[in-house]
Formats: sequence, structure tokens, C-alpha cells
Amino acid sequence: MKKRDNYVLITIIIAILTASVVGWMFTKKNMSVELLESSGNTSELTQSESLANQAWINKNVLGAEKSGIDSKTFKVINEQFAIDAKKVYIARYIDNNEMKFDPQTFEVLSDISNSGGYVKDKNQAASIHMSGGANAVYEMVGVDIETFESIDGIFGKDINRAYFLEKPIVNSDVKSFEPLGNHYGKDRNFIYFGDKKIHGADLKTFTVDIDSVRDENNSYRCFYESICGTACHITAFETGKTRSDYFGIKPTEPVCNQ
Repeated sequence: MKKRDNYVLITIIIAILTASVVGWMFTKKNMSVELLESSGNTSELTQSESLANQAWINKNVLGAEKSGIDSKTFKVINEQFAIDAKKVYIARYIDNNEMKFDPQTFEVLSDISNSGGYVKDKNQAASIHMSGGANAVYEMVGVDIETFESIDGIFGKDINRAYFLEKPIVNSDVKSFEPLGNHYGKDRNFIYFGDKKIHGADLKTFTVDIDSVRDENNSYRCFYESICGTACHITAFETGKTRSDYFGIKPTEPVCNQ
């Protein structure tokens, strides 16, 4: 009799444990889709995936764009980009043009920093950089999409030429082009600041360090000077002077131009 009572007790305990496990699994499955259930999603995302997706959307997708998200196919690529079956989403994007990327062929070519970065799809390539705390997209006109690649996020190249952000570096030699840092670059013919040539800079001795940009003849302090008008000019400072010596002063004869 005692053995029979023990058997009954063990059976009851097993039944209780089985019911608890089944209930826990059902609850977990419901929790995994709860966040996006309102938009019709019935995919079995894990809870952590759902939370990560929702956090990215809340932080990076603006206004009415949220209502168009296909939550079943939504996927975060990195901090700057996400896709669903219909669209590419750019973090904190200001719609400064009508570029729409194809999510099936979209590629992130470089990390997007405050200075810039590159993306492309089967139809177009673009430079993306910060503007007023948001990401702005700039189409690259005339680029060879198939061969275009990022060099360092600031400079890029295709089979024909080098680029600074979205701007082609006119007549640059793409085979010899290399970035030097701080928006400077060079090829076998010229030194460049951004997309502009620095005429007279010595190719053999030109160096870019943290504190100085110089060749054997001059010390350079180039920068985009907006007070000259809508077209950016670039000025090289005289040896021994710094940028602060030139604040508010309109440069006379820019040494950097196309």
C-alpha cells in the first residue's frame, strides 16, 4: 500500500512539473512577439530581438515613417541602418532628397561617422554625413556604381576617379590616390584638401601629422572658408600662424582650387 501511495505521489509531482514547463514556454513565446503584435507581426522573434528592434525604431525612425515598417521582415544592420522587405531605414534621417534605396541590394561600404561614410545599391551610390545632428544623404552623380568602393569613409573611388564625400576629385589619378588624414589626400600628381588641389605643394616632402601639415617649403593650415560665398574656397596659412590668426578675415588668394 505504501509503495502504491509513493507511486501516486510521484505521478502527481511529474504532472505538476510538466504543466509548469509548458506554461512557461507558452508565456515566453507570447512575450517574444508582444512588442510588435500591434502591427500584425506573428514571427517568432526572441524577446531580446524584439526589444532591440523596438529600441532602434524609437530612437532613429521619425514620425509617420514608423507606421510603414514591416515588422515581420524588419532587421537592424548596425547603429545607422535597418531594413525591411520594402525599405532601407537611416538613423535620424533628414529627407534632404528623394533617394530611395533597394533593400535587397543595399550595401554599407563604411561606418558612418560625423565626417561621413558611403552606401550603395544596384542603382546608386551616396555619401551620408551629419547635418545639424541628423544624417543627410548626398547622391553621387556620375559614379560607376559597380566599381565604387570606400577608401576610408571620407574618400572613395571607382574605376575612373577618386571622391571626397560625394564630390568627384577632378582629374585625380585613382590608381595612385591615397588618403593622408585630416581630409588631405594625394595621388602621383597633386596634394588635395578635400576635393581641391593644393597647387605648389611638394609631393615628395608633404606630410600630415596631428599638429602640423607641411612640406619642405611651407606649413599649411587649410580649411573651408564659408565667408567667401557659397562656393567653398580654401586658404593656406602663412608659416608660423595658426587658424585663430585668421578668424573673421577674408582670405585673399586661395592656393587650393580646381
